[in-house]
Amino acid sequence: MEIDEKILAMRNELREKIIYPEKSIDNKTLEKELTSSIYDEKVNIFGKTKIFEDKVLFNNLISLRVPSDFNYLDEEIIQRIYPMGNPPQIVLSDETDYFFSVGLSYLDYSLPEIGLKKYVQNIWTALDRLGPKTGFIKLEMIKSKDNTPIAVLEFTSLAIDTAVYNIQFYASIQGKVLMGTINFPFSRKERLVPLVREIVASLKNLTKKEEII
Repeated sequence: MEIDEKILAMRNELREKIIYPEKSIDNKTLEKELTSSIYDEKVNIFGKTKIFEDKVLFNNLISLRVPSDFNYLDEEIIQRIYPMGNPPQIVLSDETDYFFSVGLSYLDYSLPEIGLKKYVQNIWTALDRLGPKTGFIKLEMIKSKDNTPIAVLEFTSLAIDTAVYNIQFYASIQGKVLMGTINFPFSRKERLVPLVREIVASLKNLTKKEEII
């Protein structure tokens, strides 16, 4: 009986580490992980080693630096992530650790770079009408590694059983809307927010013409 209880306790502990990886590392380890960059040879996330690479997407329109084990998720898994429907056109993640997912859509909406901020302000206005289910954190304009303007919207939302941290980003690629969404449980924000912000800033517009020297 005592052995069964020990086995059950070990199983519960393992389950906690899988579902709540943020509980598996101490503050000292977290502080060390926060000093790393997605451009380092190896990056530890909640104690798991990841290698980042530039992934080319949408038929050579853009690239984004993500973990090398991130793949396109199949429809069944995507439906679980987006049970309310209207999922992104592609969703990238791994199927083992699943610390976060990256959803991307290239929309047939005309959007010049000058209109990016206003466009995203309107999106937040629509989200804000959902009431207490969403909480605004910030909206900012940044430049990516290749100087592409990006509007970044950060907000919280409530899922059925947890609070979610959302980072959405928007860019004008060939005059049309590129929309990205990266989300994860709010409890993982201390480790993942700086990492995800770096991923967003890694966006490259591959349609830009090379400068003639």
